Amino acid sequence: MAHPNTKAKVESPMRVIDEIMSYNGVLKDVEELYKKMNLITNEANTRICQATELPPILVFSKEKEHL
Repeated sequence: MAHPNTKAKVESPMRVIDEIMSYNGVLKDVEELYKKMNLITNEANTRICQATELPPILVFSKEKEHL
């Protein structure tokens, strides 16, 4: 059984997958796919996380020096 505190961890990646799937069969070539993936990735990385109240890209940049 899933716990309420893990629900967002599962649903967040699914939102990105749903955005990718909406372009199924619509893209002309690999370059257009690359542009759409960059757009989706940038939007996902700048969206404010409810748990941390920070965008993931900011959290990653802080943690990156410790990796």
